[in-house]
Amino acid sequence: MIKKLFTLFICTLSLAATFTSCGDEAIDVESVNKQTIFVFFPWTGDTRYTGLYSDLKNNVDSMCEGIVAKKGLNNSRVMVFMSQNYRKSYLIDLQYDGNTKTVIRDTLKTYDEATYTTAEGFAEILNEVKRRAEALNYSLIIGAHGCGWTYNSDWVNYPYMARPNAGFAQKGSTSYPTATGNFSGIQYGPDPNKPITRFFGSVSLEENALDVPTLAEGIKLSGTKMQYILFDACYMGNVETAYELKDVTNFMISSSSEVMGAGVPYKTVWSYLNSSAPNYSGFVNGVVNFYKNSSVPFCNMAAIDCRQMDNLAQVMKEINSKYTLSSSVPL
Repeated sequence: MIKKLFTLFICTLSLAATFTSCGDEAIDVESVNKQTIFVFFPWTGDTRYTGLYSDLKNNVDSMCEGIVAKKGLNNSRVMVFMSQNYRKSYLIDLQYDGNTKTVIRDTLKTYDEATYTTAEGFAEILNEVKRRAEALNYSLIIGAHGCGWTYNSDWVNYPYMARPNAGFAQKGSTSYPTATGNFSGIQYGPDPNKPITRFFGSVSLEENALDVPTLAEGIKLSGTKMQYILFDACYMGNVETAYELKDVTNFMISSSSEVMGAGVPYKTVWSYLNSSAPNYSGFVNGVVNFYKNSSVPFCNMAAIDCRQMDNLAQVMKEINSKYTLSSSVPL
């Protein structure tokens, strides 16, 4: 009997030691990476008026300034995919150095082909980001040209330049009168009175373009659902795009019009994005107010809750079942 009690005592001690060991190895919740922001800056064209390469590099600088202003990343990571030309791209890890109070840009990987234009290629890059910067939440920032919900194959010499003067449209070097003779958009050219925007760019190389359904499929293949997708690009703020992305993101932040070439003022609004609980209204107001008080006061921005897209679709089905639009109404 004594032998059995002794054996039981030893087993109890062993069990206690086991539980103690597990307790010693418990994860420190405060040290867990809460958020990884994946910044996706693909090739947008050459360095002439139509290319955004210089603007996108400035955007990364602005993000770094925002990180420094916030005195670090606060248990988050920022991974930047930046294309140097139509083929070569780099995956860069932005790391805050508390000693020098600067951001170190550590190049993790070089890509020699533009594989990101396929769902499988985009998923491969996103999986690489997740492997190197695993987090509880993921967000995506896309800086590029935009053409809304249309496909890259819909455009020839994509896209049209903004009209050089009222009553005329321009494609390449050819100008022709418009049907209405009216123009209210931002104009094209180096003239400071006709500021450059992000839409008219030279994405003439179709192999460097990425369709929205392809983007959605690539995110799905990686098994990821984003906190938000920010389109720092023109014309992406529409219900068609939001519906296409409803299964891969909670929120979509975008503009329904052209976006100035300089893009989002990241330093000013970085704290709203770099958070485990992003402040969407703060971000939108920050961007709009920045441009409102600038020399080019042209901006609209909105955050769309993509989780409501199915409800919206149901409402539209009910409306369409009861009402029809007269054929005499011009579309």
